Formats: sequence, C-alpha cells, structure tokens
Amino acid sequence: MYNFRGRKVSEVDFRNKTNCQIDISQVTLAIYFVAIITENDTCYKRGNSVT
Repeated sequence: MYNFRGRKVSEVDFRNKTNCQIDISQVTLAIYFVAIITENDTCYKRGNSVT
C-alpha cells in the first residue's frame, strides 16, 4: 500500500491464502493506493482510510 506521495507504507503477502484483507487501523487518515500484483498483471486501486 502506498500513500499519495508514492511512499510504501505497508506490504502484505497473500500467497497461499484464501482471504485477503489489509489492516488499515494504524494508518493516518489519507488517500492510499493499493497495488495488487499477480503472475499475469498488476492492478492499482485507490482508497481512503476512514478512522
């Protein structure tokens, strides 16, 4: 997960897992981008932390 300035703030390895969740309870209220990287593609999603 990256903040709006492009700094990596979190990294989670979901290999061999059936449930994929990212805990954002400790991040500052802001806009974040999540990079989802698979064997075939990379997808970026934007999200807001709401705490």
